Amino acid sequence: MKYIHSSEALTIPDKVKVHIKSRLVSVEGPRGKLQKDLSHISVCFSRPNANTIDIELHHGARKNVATLRTVKTIINNLMIGVTRGFKYKMRYVYAHFPINVNIEKNSETGLYDVEIRNFLGEKIVRRVTMHEGVDVEISKSQKDELTITGNSLENVSQSAADIQQVCRVRNKDIRKFLDGLYVKVLDRHFTADIGGLYKLFPLFVLLNHLRLSCIGSTMADLKKEAGGTILGESPDGMPTEYDGIINDPEMDGLTLYEKKALLVNRELDSHGMGKYQWYIFFLCGMGYMIDLLYAQAFGLVEPALKQELGFSTAESGNIFSSFNAGLCAGAFVWGVLVDIIGRQYAFNCTVLIASIFGLCLGAPDNYNGILVLTAFVGFGVGGNIPIDTTITLEFLPQNRRFLLALLSIFQPIGVVVASGIAYGFVPKYACGDGGLDPSGEPLKACSQVAAGAPCCDKASNKGWRYLMFTLGAICLFVFFLRFVVFRFQESPKYLLYRGKDEKAVQVLHNIAKFNGRKSTVTMAVFAALTNDDSSVGSGETGQPILGAGDKQLKASFGEKVKVELVRYKLLFANATMARLTILVWITYMFDYWGFSIAGSLLPQILLDKDRAIEVSTAQTYRNYVIIYICGIPGVLLGALMYGVPLVGRQWGMVFSSALMATSLFVFAAINTEASNVGINIMEYFFQSMFNAILYGWTPEAYPAPIRGTACGVASFWGRLFSIVSPLIGAHLLAKSTNGPLFLAGGGVFVCTVCIILMPRKYMGAKSY
Repeated sequence: MKYIHSSEALTIPDKVKVHIKSRLVSVEGPRGKLQKDLSHISVCFSRPNANTIDIELHHGARKNVATLRTVKTIINNLMIGVTRGFKYKMRYVYAHFPINVNIEKNSETGLYDVEIRNFLGEKIVRRVTMHEGVDVEISKSQKDELTITGNSLENVSQSAADIQQVCRVRNKDIRKFLDGLYVKVLDRHFTADIGGLYKLFPLFVLLNHLRLSCIGSTMADLKKEAGGTILGESPDGMPTEYDGIINDPEMDGLTLYEKKALLVNRELDSHGMGKYQWYIFFLCGMGYMIDLLYAQAFGLVEPALKQELGFSTAESGNIFSSFNAGLCAGAFVWGVLVDIIGRQYAFNCTVLIASIFGLCLGAPDNYNGILVLTAFVGFGVGGNIPIDTTITLEFLPQNRRFLLALLSIFQPIGVVVASGIAYGFVPKYACGDGGLDPSGEPLKACSQVAAGAPCCDKASNKGWRYLMFTLGAICLFVFFLRFVVFRFQESPKYLLYRGKDEKAVQVLHNIAKFNGRKSTVTMAVFAALTNDDSSVGSGETGQPILGAGDKQLKASFGEKVKVELVRYKLLFANATMARLTILVWITYMFDYWGFSIAGSLLPQILLDKDRAIEVSTAQTYRNYVIIYICGIPGVLLGALMYGVPLVGRQWGMVFSSALMATSLFVFAAINTEASNVGINIMEYFFQSMFNAILYGWTPEAYPAPIRGTACGVASFWGRLFSIVSPLIGAHLLAKSTNGPLFLAGGGVFVCTVCIILMPRKYMGAKSY
C-alpha cells in the first residue's frame, strides 16, 4: 500500500536561520553553523511561513514514509546543536587498574587527541582523535569523568563511541573484566534527571548482582548520583570507593609509603607533561649546565693561569683536585641533606653558593686564593646532579622518564657555552701577542723572569678573569629564575615519607592548578590507606611508620632516629640491592676517573699536540667548540635508548662506555689536526651518551626516602676519585702526552664491566 501524501511539520526556533537548497540543509544559530546533505532521501521541503518547514512525500510506501520523521529529527538536532549544543559525559570504570586519561590539542589540525593509558595495566597508549567541532575535557567537579561537547550530535556521539570502542576488553571473560569508558548521560545543555539510570545499564546491573565492591570510586559515585546506596560499606564506615583503592591488585606487597607514592604517580601521570613539569625540567637542566660549565672552564683557563702565576705542570692538577674536592663535599653533603631538609632548600642553595664564589673567582692574583675559591665553587656545584635528577624524577610522569637522560643535554650545552665564552675572551686578552713573546716563545710569569723583562702579568692576562666573571653572572641568573621567577613546590614524595600527608596533597592540588587541571588525591584517600594494616612492614622498604602521616609526626625521638637508620639501610636491604649499590659506586668511581682526566687534561693535550703541528691557539679553541657541540646528539641517542627493545638503559651504557674508552686509546696513536678533532668528537659523543643514561637511571633505581642520598653518595665516590685522577694524570702528562689517555681509557672499561654485572630488574622499574 502506498500513501498519496504524507508530511511532517517542523517549527523553527527564534534566532535560528534554516536554508535548504537541493536537499542540502544549512542551519545557523547563536552557537555556529551546521550543514547536512539529505540529497539521498526523496522528500520535498516547503516553507508555508517563515517559522515552519514542511517535509512532504508523495506516493510513498510505509518504509518511505518512515524517513519523514528521520529527516525531521535530523534537522531538529541541527537546530538544537546551534542553540544549545550536546554534551556527553563518560565515566572511567575500572576494577583492576586505574585508567589514566590525558588530553592534548593538535596544533596543526586544531582537533583534540584523547590518550588513554594503563587500561587493564597495558603499556600501550590508546589515542582517539575527536571529530571536527568537538571539545573534550576532564571533569573538574567529578572524579574519573570525561565531558565531550559540541554542536553536531553526530560528531559528538561518534567521538564518544570511538573512545568506548578503543577500550573494549578482548580475549578475556567480560563477566570479570568490566573495565572501560562508558557513556553516563547525554545532556543537551539542560538539566536531566538521571535517577534510576543505574538500572538502565546491563553492565552495572551485572556488577550489582556480582557485588563487586572493588570497582573503585567510579561505581560508587555513579550509584550515588542515581539515588541508590553504596555497594557494601567497610566495618568502620569507610565508603566502598576507597576499598577499591585498598584492594587494587597493583598495591599488593607494597608498604604504606609505596601505596601513597603509587597514588602520587597516578596523579602525575594523569597530568602528563604539564607546564609545571616543563619548568622543572628546564630549571634542573640549568643545574646540569652549571656542573660542566665550570668543569670545562677550569680546563680551558689552566694554560693561561699557569702562564701568569708560574706554577708547574704537576701543580696544575691541584686546581682540578681543589675543584673536585669541593664537588666531592658538595655531592655528599647536599645528597644527604636533600633527603633530610627537603628538595626545596637544596634546589636553590646550591646555585646561590656557586654564583657567589664564582663571581669572586676572577679577582685573586695568587695561586692559593684561586684554589680556595675553586673549592667553594665546587661545593655549590657538586650537589646539582644528585638533587636535580631526584627532583625531576619525582615530578615526571612514568612514561616520560627518558627526559631524565635528556637532562644531560644541558651538560654539552654548558661545555659549548664555556668554550664559546673562552674562545671570545682568552685568546684575545692573553699575555702579549697571543701569549707569546717576540721570539715566538710563550711569555713566562713575572716571578720567573728578571725585573723589567717581558712577562705575563695580571693587567695583560684578563681573558680568563672575564670568563670567570661571566660564568658567575650566569649562575646568579639561574638562581634568580629558580628563586624569584618560578615558585618551586616541595616534592610530594618527600613530604609523604616525612609523614606530611596534608602538605603533599596541597602540593598536588597546587601543581594541578598550575597545569590547569584538578587533582583527585585527597586526605580521605591517604587516610583509607593508613587504616589498612596490610600495608605495614612489607616490601623492600618495609618498616613500621614510614609514610604513616600523623602517626609518624607524633612518634618519639627514638622512633624517629630508628626510622632514619632504617632508611639508610635501604641501600643494602637485600643481596640484590647490595649488589646494585656496590656496582653503582664502582661505576661512578671509574666514570669520574675517566672523564675527569679527559675533561681536565684533554684541552691541554690537544693544545700541546696542535702546537707540535703548528696549529694556532685560536684554532684550538675553535676546535674545542666543534668537539663539544657533538655531545648534544650523544645525549639524544642516550635518551632514545630508553625505548629501544633489547637495548634499553643497560646495554646502552655498555656500548657507549666501551666506545668511549676505545676512542681514548685511539687518540694516543694519532696526531693530525683532522684526526685530533675527529677522535675527540667520538670520545665526547660517547661520554655524553654514557653519562646521560647513567645519571638519568641512578635515581630510578632507588625509592624516594633514600633517592637523594643514594645519588649523592654515588657522586661522592666519583668525585673522590676525580680528586686523585687529575693529580696522577698531571704527573703522567709531565712525562708523556699519551699517559693520561691510557689511564682514563682503562678506568672507563671498568665501568663497562660493572654495567654488565648489574641486576636487570632495576633497569626501568617503577619508581616510588
